[in-house]
Amino acid sequence: MRGIEFVTDVGYGDVLNRLFAGILLDNYEFNISEAEILSDFKLPDISSKMDVRFFERLKMCASYYVLFVNIQAYRKGEKQQKINTYAEFLESACQFIILVADGCYFEIYAKDKQLLMQLIENAITLDAKDIKIKTDYDDGRTRMSVW
Repeated sequence: MRGIEFVTDVGYGDVLNRLFAGILLDNYEFNISEAEILSDFKLPDISSKMDVRFFERLKMCASYYVLFVNIQAYRKGEKQQKINTYAEFLESACQFIILVADGCYFEIYAKDKQLLMQLIENAITLDAKDIKIKTDYDDGRTRMSVW
């Protein structure tokens, strides 16, 4: 099991924090790219290197819509690098990647299977449809990008 994919139309809301429910993010730093997030409120500035405070500030906005985003999580202090393929993900210090496209298509890759199971449970609470487990045999993704 290398990851999951699912479809959900959560619309405006706090989808990222709902997806991370029950997951301790304090030990991670995030590389956020390809982000297109809409909100009626002022969103926190998005730079490539973020920490858990970014998600806490999103929570304060309460209502935003994620059109596209590429979130890569690294343990604090680990070297961040550009990841183009699944093989590069495996060789990197990156612990998990979340890709969101068109506001409803989610793909998540994680090295920790327990974390992946928690993300599956959280996807269910988002009323996800068509949850599929990605394996080495059936994953068609060639690039770790939402574009």
